[in-house]
Amino acid sequence: MMDASILIVYPKQPFIDWVNDQLKRDNLPTITIENYNDECGVHSYLIPDFEDLSKAKRWLKKNYIVLFEEELTSWTIDETDWPEDLSYKTFLKWFEVEFNLMVFDLRDTC
Repeated sequence: MMDASILIVYPKQPFIDWVNDQLKRDNLPTITIENYNDECGVHSYLIPDFEDLSKAKRWLKKNYIVLFEEELTSWTIDETDWPEDLSYKTFLKWFEVEFNLMVFDLRDTC
């Protein structure tokens, strides 16, 4: 077992809409949530180890901006293309999150 937890970030439609705006600007084909999940994959982040979900959620509320910026950077590093509102409320509108509090490291086992 690892001394860490995992946070998985799934896009919601507002994020996909923003991504599509970026793609349209560059004359590229747009995507759907299904395309995004199949082709781009959702992102998983190692986060500190938490005993319970309530502590993990408090950590997320304090640190969401790092995740938000990472998700935006995966599409453009030009911050002028980012949405103006990078609040926690917007983050939760744009992304679904899932916590896995037990992480097993099998890299040296298999």
